[in-house]
Parts: sequence; C-alpha cells; structure tokens
Amino acid sequence: MDSFKVTITRRGAYESSAERNIAQRIVQLLEERPSASVRDIMFDLHLSPISVASGLRALLNKGLVESITTQPHPQKQYRLLRESVR
Repeated sequence: MDSFKVTITRRGAYESSAERNIAQRIVQLLEERPSASVRDIMFDLHLSPISVASGLRALLNKGLVESITTQPHPQKQYRLLRESVR
C-alpha cells in the first residue's frame, strides 16, 4: 500500500525575507517620527496597502509597535514601543 504525508503550515508561520525587509523599513521610518498612519507609510516607503498591513501585523505580533488610536479609522496611527526596539 502506498501512502504519503502532507504538512500544511499556518499562513504567516514563516516570515519571508521580503516581509522582514518591509517590517525593517517600517521600523526605520517610525524611528524617525513619533507616529505614522498606514497612508503615511505607503507614501513614504512606496509600498502597497497589503505590504504595509503585512509589515505592521508582523511588528504588532512581535510587540514592536502599537496603535495609538483605539477606534479604527483610515488615519489610525502606529508608533514604536521604544523599550522593545532598543
């Protein structure tokens, strides 16, 4: 009897080098200013909304950034958690 094994990993379980690069660029931008919105990050880094969302999600999950505003809106601001970055 032949058999095979399939392993399915959770999406996002492994960060690609492109995702790490985007996250690093977002951190560098947030080191230069007190906060930034998704729109600011898109404009300043020339990234798509999906790329920015992915990079911010990774940084939020690692506890490196936080959202300043609690209510969701288009100009929601994000900032670095200083004690996590240094």
